[in-house]
Amino acid sequence: MATPEDLRAEANKHGDLRSKYMEQSKEAYAKGDKKEAKELSDKGKEEGTRMEQAHERAAKAFFERNNPNPTDLTVIDLHGLQVKEAVQYTTSRLDNCAKKKIATLTIIVGAGNHSEGGAQGRKIKPAIEEILAQRKLKFTDNQPNHGCMLVEFNGDHSSSSSSSTTHSNTNTLQSHNRNNEHEQTLVIEPIRKQDNQDNNNKKEKKEKEKKSSSCTIL
Repeated sequence: MATPEDLRAEANKHGDLRSKYMEQSKEAYAKGDKKEAKELSDKGKEEGTRMEQAHERAAKAFFERNNPNPTDLTVIDLHGLQVKEAVQYTTSRLDNCAKKKIATLTIIVGAGNHSEGGAQGRKIKPAIEEILAQRKLKFTDNQPNHGCMLVEFNGDHSSSSSSSTTHSNTNTLQSHNRNNEHEQTLVIEPIRKQDNQDNNNKKEKKEKEKKSSSCTIL
């Protein structure tokens, strides 16, 4: 039985033949042999069809091997898939999760160690990020493990953020009120002291006037 790697290699072989026939077709056309160019072009198209079919079989084989439990909708492993294939499988899984009201989905995109150019060559992850952005879905990178994306379908993050914001605003308002009360105290206290001083001065003046009046009568 052919392995997923065998099927992928078969697809690549058909892809090489397609490129070969298409290049030969261009050369024949350049020489003015339109008949030969047409025949080579048709062969190239046939190889292209075989290539797509082989890639489809390879993708199915990779997906089934890496996702052995079809009833578990909480995890999807995209190892072995090409970008287009990964997008198709992920889109389908997101739709199923929404229908089944699944709370979280772990998407395993891999660390990119086997991609062209290593981690810099990862192409699947940006494509998945774009899908999630289009659907306005939040995810946590490298959770629960490195090379994973933990997607949340519920609104816990939004609620938490809103609650935190409300709490923060309440604290700010309370602090503002306390500051205002303190400022009012700073303003009112000197006025009270000045009023008390004025009252004392008036009392002293009256006492002096009484004594002066008493001395005059004598």
